[in-house]
Amino acid sequence: MPKTLRAGTFYKFNRLTGDYEVGNEIAEAVAQMEVRLLHDVYTLRPSDAKSLAKKVSPFRPKWHPAHGRNFFPHYYPDGGKFGHIFYGKRGEDFEPRD
Repeated sequence: MPKTLRAGTFYKFNRLTGDYEVGNEIAEAVAQMEVRLLHDVYTLRPSDAKSLAKKVSPFRPKWHPAHGRNFFPHYYPDGGKFGHIFYGKRGEDFEPRD
């Protein structure tokens, strides 16, 4: 993440290229629409990620730790097909499996 990010703000997130990079800042309403359209977004704080997931779907959000050291933890709105809401630092909450 080469840019300075602000807490309480949402950003586009590009994982399709394999870069897993945080993109441009977007409004919360745009972030909700992005997630509903199966696109991923990013925010610094887990509380913001969980809150956005609750606004996208009335079901309890699913939480996933980072799936590897180069990945981010995230929330996923339950009850349909949605994008991911990534947050925090790469590898945060990652625990290697034996």
